Amino acid sequence: MSLLLISSLCGAAHAQGFESFNPFQSFMGGAEQSNNDGDLDEQERAHIDGAVQQLAAQFKAQLTEHITEQVRAAKSGESKLGLSKVAPRISELQHAVANNQYEKAVKLLEDGADPNTASPSLMTPLHTAAEAGYKDCADVLLLHNATVNARGPDDATPLHLAALKGRASVTELLLREGADTEARMSSRQQTPLWVACEMGHTRVVTRLLGANASVYATASDGSTPLHMACREGHEQAVELLIEAGGRVDEPDHEGARPMHYAIARQHT
Repeated sequence: MSLLLISSLCGAAHAQGFESFNPFQSFMGGAEQSNNDGDLDEQERAHIDGAVQQLAAQFKAQLTEHITEQVRAAKSGESKLGLSKVAPRISELQHAVANNQYEKAVKLLEDGADPNTASPSLMTPLHTAAEAGYKDCADVLLLHNATVNARGPDDATPLHLAALKGRASVTELLLREGADTEARMSSRQQTPLWVACEMGHTRVVTRLLGANASVYATASDGSTPLHMACREGHEQAVELLIEAGGRVDEPDHEGARPMHYAIARQHT
């Protein structure tokens, strides 16, 4: 982050009525404690552990169900091993979408393929198309009643994945079809705008703000999209968020404001 961004934040703070705003005072115990060597802090590790535990619980439940089916089948003299869903299989439609095979996907859908069948990792074909940026595939899936707000890994919607990967055209399509801009992922309660700001995908941020995505929505730690843009040094996203009403004085649960995040990562 440049001094221009620091100046913009201070200017916004002044405009928002915070005459004595000083970002260099009392920053989370001191900016000298910041860690810029790439290591994860305790909070980040805790979020990862939470996501892993959730996925492990889901897999355990599925595994228990399918092993139980196989034991029952063995006792009755039948075999259901070939029907087990534990193996990492994906549908033919999912495979076509993952490889951007539009015409094949169209044919499969016209022949009755279910657009909402999820893979073992909980990805629907629309999640796959959104993540990869395959707009045509996403469009035809939606035309065949794919669930626009389907929940995938970590409760991510297709819009979350489009925001994560910076797929602006797919983001626009999903928003037009009614994608929920305030949907939350389960690990940290992130919204699509929060994710896009963390990654610095300005075109996606612009589209989400144009769809009235909330600049005030906080993650589980109290951080806003502006906190994330400042932390990662994404100057254009910071400017867009401030123009949309993002509050430079908003503290997270630890009392840190967006400027503090910038200082912690030494974006000055």
